[in-house]
Amino acid sequence: MILPNENPSELEEIKNKWLNDPNYDEPLLLTLAEQVAVAEWFYRRALNQYNQTEQHLYELQPDLFSRTPDQIKLLERFQRYLTTRERAFNRAVSAYQRLHNDCQRIYEKGNQLLENVYQLVKSDPDLNSQLVTNYQDVVRWPRRYLSTVNLTHPLRPELPQRNE
Repeated sequence: MILPNENPSELEEIKNKWLNDPNYDEPLLLTLAEQVAVAEWFYRRALNQYNQTEQHLYELQPDLFSRTPDQIKLLERFQRYLTTRERAFNRAVSAYQRLHNDCQRIYEKGNQLLENVYQLVKSDPDLNSQLVTNYQDVVRWPRRYLSTVNLTHPLRPELPQRNE
């Protein structure tokens, strides 16, 4: 993935940019983030190669209209390569954003549900924290979207950890 003329730290920087989402630890989201990072790396490589080709052809023949058919074909080939990499990157970003938005919606709905349960417990003294503890038996979180639901409500009772 890394050519001899490329800097490995740049790839790590790109990966860290996409993989550092503190809100979700959803495995599929992390996989998509890694795919986006790799697609961005290849897109940047293609852009650099296109620019180098354009620069080289300019040094050989500054006048665009005086270039040979082989020079024009070479530039067109790199342009197609660049377009292919750009589209792959855009598709990867789109897939990541769709899943990220789904995770965000489910995260917010889950927190709203927990908030409603906490408000019930707060408003009715006859209810106890067993209702809050049992919410996990009623609501099955889709694990493919959400690994954990966090709520920082001040009245949040401590819930026992479930063994799954």
